[in-house]
Amino acid sequence: MKKLLIGLLLIGATIGVQAQKEVYELGILLDYRNAVVDSLLTQLKRDIVGVVGEDALVQFPAEYTLVNGFDLPLAKSQYEYLLEGSVDGILVLGAMGEHALSARTSFPKVTTILNTYNLGSLPPNIEAENLTYILDKEVLGDDLKAL
Repeated sequence: MKKLLIGLLLIGATIGVQAQKEVYELGILLDYRNAVVDSLLTQLKRDIVGVVGEDALVQFPAEYTLVNGFDLPLAKSQYEYLLEGSVDGILVLGAMGEHALSARTSFPKVTTILNTYNLGSLPPNIEAENLTYILDKEVLGDDLKAL
């Protein structure tokens, strides 16, 4: 009985701590998916949760992980869909997603473009509120080796 009481107290304390944390939902735009991409995506999610996890709860709802299949109009509409949804931030992975954002002058939600080829659609030094552009050639090289 004593162990049960201690267990319930620990569960209650954990729930209480989690209830005080902010919850952030992130949407993801991808050009395509396969087993390798899914593995890299799982690792990226773990890394993000690991960095932010102490201060907040980060969630990646399945309905906000979208694949455009290298279709530019679809990539644009998917970004708009995420803007209209409940996500707090958007991760863009891939050249089509990057290109879909190239004509935008504002980013109503925090948007991070990760490890793209930088096909010239967005200058790497672009300065826009809520936009972070990360081009890490070393990481990109590792990813390309994995692919």
